Amino acid sequence: MALDAEELKARARAETGLNDYGDAPLDESLDIFCRSLREEARLTPEGVEKAEALILSRLAERLRIEDFIARHPEVLEQEVAPVVLLAGMPRSGTTAFAQHLSEDPAARAIPRWECNSLVPPEAGAHGDDDPRLAKSRAAFEQAFREMPWRQAILPNNYDDPAEHGILMGLTFLNLQLPTLYRVPSWEAWMMEQDLTPGYEYLAKVLKLLQWAKAADFWSLKLPPDLFALNAIDRVFPGTRFVWSHRHPLESISSVCSLSANLREKQAGAHVDPLEIGPTQLAFQAEACDRAMAARATIGEDRFIDVYQSDLSRDIPGTIEALYAKLGLPFTDAYRAKLTARLVEKPRGRFGKHDHQLDRYGISERQVVDRFSVYIDRFHSGRD
Repeated sequence: MALDAEELKARARAETGLNDYGDAPLDESLDIFCRSLREEARLTPEGVEKAEALILSRLAERLRIEDFIARHPEVLEQEVAPVVLLAGMPRSGTTAFAQHLSEDPAARAIPRWECNSLVPPEAGAHGDDDPRLAKSRAAFEQAFREMPWRQAILPNNYDDPAEHGILMGLTFLNLQLPTLYRVPSWEAWMMEQDLTPGYEYLAKVLKLLQWAKAADFWSLKLPPDLFALNAIDRVFPGTRFVWSHRHPLESISSVCSLSANLREKQAGAHVDPLEIGPTQLAFQAEACDRAMAARATIGEDRFIDVYQSDLSRDIPGTIEALYAKLGLPFTDAYRAKLTARLVEKPRGRFGKHDHQLDRYGISERQVVDRFSVYIDRFHSGRD
């Protein structure tokens, strides 16, 4: 049977020659996810193949991680380096912001080529001959050919920082997945879960990545982290949260467009844009509500607000002010690398991403009403 969790786990074992998935959660989340894909995602036959390939890749990677750590138990003896977490709704400018932050030589981000193959070689990790580099570069070039729209919506390349959704996907506790697939029953189940175990496994993998390349501090970003800031605080105590703000009227239609494109082109699904709008509005607003509640619990002193309107006017100046609040040195080396990036990779170089709310069955009034508390606090008089 297609998209059967037990069959996929067996296939991953056969393909890798490895057997141990470790003790972290896996079975329940994967089983519910597979059932939701079969019954609700409206996948084409090609879409089923792609979904199985995605699941197999995560299962195989988890087997390889557990095998590597079993052979190198010193990995787990490390402490995870301090974390600076970039928070914010999807399409709120966090991708470009994360790219700018990753230019700091002291920051340890997860480059996309590493995120796609987490287990390092026994020697030569992060060197010019690291075999993961060429493989990831070729994969991105193929993706650009198959999805030419991708760069206008998600302007990134193999060496840009990745989100840690792939790492959360090792436990199938990754709340990026409802953007990629129509999986309402799995999403509803996820909304009731304590995501702490998923972040505990993320910490385990960060130790593996530190083994390959040391970290002064981690620079991490994943928009669905908004659902789980308290869990992150438990697993990574002392995390500094940088909240990137963009008015929801600008971000919601953009995330609807992204979801529609990914579901249709990458997931191979039948897409109803009038369904995507209301579901994405509810999903993103719930994330924002939970994040604001968690912020009150964690404490205002742990959060720094950064507005995309300020970044648009002055990227180096805004980041220098952020670093002062973080207590981090904004070094000459960082300034030089950031300036070079802005020259070499200017904003909008791949064209404009067009998106309209009405295409997705929601109105400006619905967005403003649903986000009224957030807008009143963070955007009143600004945007």
